This record gives sequence, C-alpha cells and structure tokens, in this order.
Amino acid sequence: MGTYELKQNKNEALYLQIKDILVKRIQDGVWEEHSLIPTERELMKEFDVSRTTIRQAISILVQTGLVEKTQGRGTIVKPQKLIGRLGRLKGFAEEVVEKGQIPNSKLIRAEFKDQLFTEKAMLEVHEDESVLLVERVRFADDTPIALERTCWPHEIGSILMQ
Repeated sequence: MGTYELKQNKNEALYLQIKDILVKRIQDGVWEEHSLIPTERELMKEFDVSRTTIRQAISILVQTGLVEKTQGRGTIVKPQKLIGRLGRLKGFAEEVVEKGQIPNSKLIRAEFKDQLFTEKAMLEVHEDESVLLVERVRFADDTPIALERTCWPHEIGSILMQ
C-alpha cells in the first residue's frame, strides 16, 4: 500500500496513525461515497493491530462525519461536501466549485478597529494604528460553512475599502 503504511517508530498512537490512513484513503477516492470500508476484522489483519485500536480509529471517523456505522451493513463512507485535498493550497470558492456547489458569502461587517491588540501584534503594526476587521459568512450552495474573520493593516485596509 506504500503511502498507507504504519510507522512503527513513530511517537504517535497506532489508532491515530490508522485514522490518518483511513482519512487519506477517503480523500484519495480509494473508498467512494456510500461504499463500505473494510470490516474491523479485515483492518485488524491488514494493520496487525487489536480490535480496540481499529475501533478507536473508526470512532474518530464517525465523530468527524466521514463515515457512518449502520447496523447489519457495516461502515459506510458518507458524502463529503468539503474534504480538502492535501498537496496544494486552495481558496474556499475553488474548493466549493470542485465539489459541484456554488460558493457565496455574506458580509457581516468591515470596519477599522483600534482595540484589536492581538491582531496588531500578529500583523506587526504599531499599537496606535487601526486595523481593518472583515467578517463574513461563507456558503456552499445555501448552507453556511464558515465564519471568516480577517484583519488587515490600515494601509491595505484603506485600499480594500475603496
């Protein structure tokens, strides 16, 4: 399996390594949406680990909404609206369009603020300088996906507000 192997000398718990491998398989399309992943027994054999280790890994996938356990059927890959692909940085809109959805956003506020001391420190601007705070809700189709909050130094913010 190459990139899907456990690292025996790694300082990370086996169940977390297995969880990462299973997530990567879903992201890579090894297991399609609505398909069954291998049984616990098959995964135990593949990774040479206990049932408890496999169950811990799958439990995380269930909690994060990647898979769903169904009584009498097995563990099924759930449709993923926005699973990112590793390897290159993508913008929100590009990611949404690649999933066949329509990106949109709604501006909540855009205003210069003087009291954002943490943000000023991170932007390395003078403490007397105001920063532009922009907050918006990001949508995929009509479903709100994220609250985006960005801060800009005054010089850039004044250009953005033109």
